[in-house]
Amino acid sequence: MRYGLDELTETLTKAAMAKALEAETARREVLPFLGETFGGDAEALYKEALESCGVDLAGIPPDHYRSMLRLITPEGNLAKPSFAQDSAARKTLAAQCPATSRIRKA
Repeated sequence: MRYGLDELTETLTKAAMAKALEAETARREVLPFLGETFGGDAEALYKEALESCGVDLAGIPPDHYRSMLRLITPEGNLAKPSFAQDSAARKTLAAQCPATSRIRKA
C-alpha cells in the first residue's frame, strides 16, 4: 500500500512543478505587455496579455495563446518576420562600408 502512495506523491509533485514552470515562463513572456504580474496560471496570463492588445479570442483554444502572443509586439502590432540576409542586403552593406569587400567568403 505504501508503494502506491509514494508513486502518487511523486506524480503529483512532478505535475505541480511542471505547472509552476509554465506559469513562470508565461510571466516572463507577458512582462512587456502587462508589466510585473503575480499569481495566475499560464493560460490566464497569456489570455490577459492578448486581450490587452485587443485580440478577439472567441473560438480560439487556450493552448494557442502562447503562439499568438509571439506574433504580436508589445505595442499591439504584428511582429515583423526576420529574414536571412540576401544578396540585396549584402550590396547595401558593401555600399555603406566598402572595406567589407575584402572579407573572404567561406
